[in-house]
Amino acid sequence: MISRLTISFYAILIVFFLFFLLEAFGSEITATPSLGLKVEYDDNIDFNRNNEIDDFSGSAIPGLQLNYLTELLEFNAYGEVDVKRYFDETDFNRTNQLYGFDSKYKMIERLNLLGEFEYRKDETIDSQLEETGRIFELDRRERYYADGGLRYQISELSEIGPNFSYEKTNFSSKEDDDYDLYRIALTYSKEFQNEIDTISLVPSYAKYESDTQDADGYRFEVAWKHLLGETITSDILVGARYTRIDSKDEANNDNNWGGIGKVDLTKKGETFIGNIGYYHDIRSSSQGEIIQVDRIFLNFDKRLFERYGFKFEGSGYYSRNESGDKDKIRYFVLTPSIYYMLTENHTLELFYSYQNQVEVDEPGNPNTQRNRVWLSLKLEFPKKWY
Repeated sequence: MISRLTISFYAILIVFFLFFLLEAFGSEITATPSLGLKVEYDDNIDFNRNNEIDDFSGSAIPGLQLNYLTELLEFNAYGEVDVKRYFDETDFNRTNQLYGFDSKYKMIERLNLLGEFEYRKDETIDSQLEETGRIFELDRRERYYADGGLRYQISELSEIGPNFSYEKTNFSSKEDDDYDLYRIALTYSKEFQNEIDTISLVPSYAKYESDTQDADGYRFEVAWKHLLGETITSDILVGARYTRIDSKDEANNDNNWGGIGKVDLTKKGETFIGNIGYYHDIRSSSQGEIIQVDRIFLNFDKRLFERYGFKFEGSGYYSRNESGDKDKIRYFVLTPSIYYMLTENHTLELFYSYQNQVEVDEPGNPNTQRNRVWLSLKLEFPKKWY
């Protein structure tokens, strides 16, 4: 099954290139090969509260990004392989992979075809922390995501169209729960004549299937994008959802209503870019659980001098299970860094990261901590053709 999906991805990619090769006249192509090199110290590799394992590691991260643009087609493809090797704890060696593309094709004057595909191979500890704010046992994960849709331009300022997406997630261990997620949505967007406001309405239905439980989700979202000034943009999303969860192992079915929310403020300047926001929604875990997640985040990049700069990324999570034992977890991660631009496309950066998870419902509120320090060299080699 996995090999067939992988072959399908490459086949789709090749067909895209061959089919749209006829559009090459007047096209703009940008290719950006890259190479990242990293040396890291981690004082708790598998984020374990009782048995902390520390070690040094080295990573090589080759990548490629390709952008193809004509009057009718926008096509962006990307790929990255992260090869990480530990000095002593070789059982934790891994090779993460990420490949994908997104595209937009103008079929006729008012109708656009949208397409997106992504394949990701990684590990559950970092990926599940980012998605749910929770620690799960170390495992290998493969995820396939495909999305396709149409957009019909009703007028110069409004458009409407359906989207269908499919996500398949497989885990190496039998103790973890593979799942499939299907979603169909209808999006209507309206840009106002003041050119600073855009409103979108999105009703949708999703079906979640795993070995331990199934879930049906109905939701309605309202999104508002607003330009607060020349350098500040706000994205606000609010909505409601109804979720029905059917457990296969025991008679523990659950129906519940919930809210959906997202606020994102972004500021861009000549020497500064940053965003702050809040997120509230449900996510899936490697254990087949539906997790309700609240997340706040702050990220910024400030150029201090011509070549020197400072970055910060921070997130805080509060999560609980949607059904069964509603255990509550708090988690936060703080990652400051300083960087030096060797050239416009070559950057040397020093990072520090601190992670902390607290099990709120457990006696004594036990917590797990992790410290990481790494030095990274990122080399990019962009090339453009017309």
